[in-house]
Amino acid sequence: MSIYDPFKAFLETQTVKSITFTFGEIEAILGRALPRGAYETDNWWFMQTSWQEAGWRVITLDRGNESVRFSR
Repeated sequence: MSIYDPFKAFLETQTVKSITFTFGEIEAILGRALPRGAYETDNWWFMQTSWQEAGWRVITLDRGNESVRFSR
């Protein structure tokens, strides 16, 4: 079981084609803080398989505003 499974499960329930989250919203879904890499490197977001397994991919990342947009 991955620590990102709660977010993966949340994404699997979404019916929209794209969705934007703040890092804080993702942390609330996870029930824990994102790792430092999420705040410091773009690559962290593009290498995670949890949302890819749920059929989503990152299309926009704004680390300055701490937000990320996913698309199916």
